[in-house]
Amino acid sequence: MRNMQVRALVAVALAASLGGVTVACDKSDHTESATAAPGADSSTTAIDRESLELGVAKVLVDSFRAKDAVADCPDPLHEKAGATVTCKVNISGSHATVVVTSTDDQGGYEVAKPR
Repeated sequence: MRNMQVRALVAVALAASLGGVTVACDKSDHTESATAAPGADSSTTAIDRESLELGVAKVLVDSFRAKDAVADCPDPLHEKAGATVTCKVNISGSHATVVVTSTDDQGGYEVAKPR
């Protein structure tokens, strides 16, 4: 397991052309840990499930104006551009899914519009 520091979300910006939200993180205050999936590049770090779930819920509330939201992500999100995780979400009592896509190797990710 690899530990790293992650500061709270620094930027949340609507990515209108993709119908999602881009999230950038600055690594320095919040501890997170994750393990690489079998066969994955061991030098790749990941955003742990709990941090990802909290971040996705925050994006849904802040950027998609959901009254309340809870996310359940099955795996950590590897910090490698193009890596994805599909999370189940409960938005004000309605069930949906969102695809979360890593935008870089620095903890940035995009949350697609709920489906």
